[in-house]
Amino acid sequence: MEKPLGKLTLSAGIARINVGPDETPFDVHLELLCDSSPYFNNLYKDRTDSTISEVPITLPDVDPDVFAEAISWMYRGKLSADLSTRDRGMAFCFELWVLAAKFEIPALQNQAIGICKVRIDNSTATSLPSTQTVEYVYSNTKPGSPPRRLLVDVWSRRGTTPKFSDRKTGLPRAFLEDMCEALLDWACEKNLFVLPVHTRPEGEYWVDGTGAWAPDPSPWLTAAPAPAPAPQAEDSNSPRLATPAQMANRRMKSPSPRLSESSRKASGSPEVTGSSGATVTAVGMHGTSGSDVVDAIRNFHVGLKARK
Repeated sequence: MEKPLGKLTLSAGIARINVGPDETPFDVHLELLCDSSPYFNNLYKDRTDSTISEVPITLPDVDPDVFAEAISWMYRGKLSADLSTRDRGMAFCFELWVLAAKFEIPALQNQAIGICKVRIDNSTATSLPSTQTVEYVYSNTKPGSPPRRLLVDVWSRRGTTPKFSDRKTGLPRAFLEDMCEALLDWACEKNLFVLPVHTRPEGEYWVDGTGAWAPDPSPWLTAAPAPAPAPQAEDSNSPRLATPAQMANRRMKSPSPRLSESSRKASGSPEVTGSSGATVTAVGMHGTSGSDVVDAIRNFHVGLKARK
């Protein structure tokens, strides 16, 4: 909306303002400055004195191009049509917002932040404000200001781990804290904390044999593969199965000696004699051949029948 300019505004004198490190001179209608900005209205509060407008004001920290756009807005009531498409349009509009905040002009602040948002919305889905832009905004605005909120919203929605890792050393600490809070708020809003499992599988918190951590790249809410069992130290006393080769080559151990005469008598076990004279008892047949065993068993049964 164009701003009407009255006779009083254009005929009340000219203010000289030197802008930037090179002190670029600007001549602006005094009443226009005071009508548009409480900052200038307070600065020229004694403007009824005819000499006040003759003393130039210096703004060494202001970009002359940004100041020119602010003065153009004061005269026309709108920003330049090509502002959203300029090479440094986003950074330029953030600087314009900061200058409008200095001059206490909310309407200009709103139009400037509007251009920033249009610029961001029309960019690619992976486009992010530069580290320099974030640094400038956080160095020249207060906590919770609209430019800070806009930058945090863009980064928390479009940022990726590789881009963050590449730029994090140049991002202000206050910005990183704001983004962390924004991500937590977003997680609460989406009810991400009510899922049955909201931590990684246990295996993704393990370390390897050297004590180093090698994170598993698998997605969070999927089961981690079972770790391979660690090799156990071999116990020399534990029984082991023989190999087929060992079984084929093994030698049969000779039978143990027969029971002593005293042990047979102590046990009271009956004894029988085979045809070859080999003696066996009911509890064992030690040192006998196959025929002796048969004869001994036959004689053993005959002896039992005789006792009956």
